[in-house]
Amino acid sequence: MHTKEGFVKLPRSILDWRWYTEPNVLRLYIHLLLNAYFKDTEWKTKIVKKGQVITGRKALAAELEMSESQVRTALEKLEKSKDISISATNKYSIITLLKWAEFEEKQYFFTNKSPTNHQQANNKSPHKNKYNKVNNVNNYSARAREKKSLKNGSIDWSLVDEIVNG
Repeated sequence: MHTKEGFVKLPRSILDWRWYTEPNVLRLYIHLLLNAYFKDTEWKTKIVKKGQVITGRKALAAELEMSESQVRTALEKLEKSKDISISATNKYSIITLLKWAEFEEKQYFFTNKSPTNHQQANNKSPHKNKYNKVNNVNNYSARAREKKSLKNGSIDWSLVDEIVNG
């Protein structure tokens, strides 16, 4: 079976996707994304390609706590809109996510690999000294300076930019 490790990023453009406002279709599609193989894998005597899920309507209904007819309707909508294709046998179906290559190209999928040294360096929080000065910037933080400027009745927009952009 697939691994439960790793990540799948959802692009904000999913908000504009035609099925975003249909809860059953959206849930099913996200479920398929999360369960799809992220690399070609041998399963029994078949090669399952990345972007494919081996499942069935009954299994999906149980996993998503939906009725089989709800799953069938959602699958039909996704198939008609060319988001998935279904290859069925009498025991299981292979569902192919047709936009998998697009997701993969934009790096929406991550494996469970450790971060590189470069990523680790970028993920560290700013160094604070014993006086809680962040990277020795003035005597107090940008937020404290902004509060002081608001008390004086003026807004220092450079401080607002510093707070927002770090």
